[in-house]
Amino acid sequence: MTRLASKKYCLFFKDEVIDLSPKEIKKMSEIYNHSLFGKINLEDLEEYYETEIKVNGKTIEVDLNFLEETFSKSDIQRLELINTFIEKASEYQLIAKDAITKDYTNKGATKVYLDHHVQEMSEEELNNLLKDVNSNLNKQTQMLEKLNLVSISFYPEDIDSFMILDHTIGRDLTQYVIVVSFDIEENLNEEVIMES
Repeated sequence: MTRLASKKYCLFFKDEVIDLSPKEIKKMSEIYNHSLFGKINLEDLEEYYETEIKVNGKTIEVDLNFLEETFSKSDIQRLELINTFIEKASEYQLIAKDAITKDYTNKGATKVYLDHHVQEMSEEELNNLLKDVNSNLNKQTQMLEKLNLVSISFYPEDIDSFMILDHTIGRDLTQYVIVVSFDIEENLNEEVIMES
């Protein structure tokens, strides 16, 4: 990069000269290129960024959410940590499924979710949903088997709920999800909740 007398800078790129002001140079330095979400302007954040990944052969929506309009460069490691979480997504899915099963057994939010949907769904909807599940089990237990991970959300500003996994019996069947979250240290938050 070469400084010009007019307080502009020249950037030489592939035999092309690009004139940049100091403000444009600063803006370029605020761009973080995330391997999953692409370019993120740390000084002018979007509310969320989204993409998709495969987890155990299924397409899962992944989103990155910001509460503020800017993100400190000193916290970049939180954005980089997302890659570690994604690499272990299938492990987290198993941990979350186990937490959901325990929550159901302990008559928590998962039991409420399943009871609600067994009562609200028509017999035809239930039969279609549960057609490939062991019919010797009660309807709630059958439905528990159909509760699947559909999205992973990251909140880099929230160290207690850094990663959130949403599970549903089907987005076409309900607006409600069962939520399991992990903190920034990769610890499971014990409370399983239902959200819409």
